[in-house]
Amino acid sequence: MPFWVVKLVLFGSEVFTPWTPVLDSSLWLLLLIVLFYLVDLVIGGWYLVTLSRSVAEVYECSAWLAFALILLSSVVFSVVLSFVLLFFV
Repeated sequence: MPFWVVKLVLFGSEVFTPWTPVLDSSLWLLLLIVLFYLVDLVIGGWYLVTLSRSVAEVYECSAWLAFALILLSSVVFSVVLSFVLLFFV
């Protein structure tokens, strides 16, 4: 969350819109936003590794099997959610 606050302070509302005239006009801001997105990617990868190892510890299996379990549960959740949204929206 502090990461998003820093992005909001530095880039303003352009973080949330597809039109970014200020970011496009400044090379330094553009490089900085790319750096922020790379850090986001690293944090997301670290989250998946930690989650896989935690699930593996709980279920006493390998981290790869836990990662597959996380992917499978995500797919099942997405399919169920899409059917619910299809029928109720």
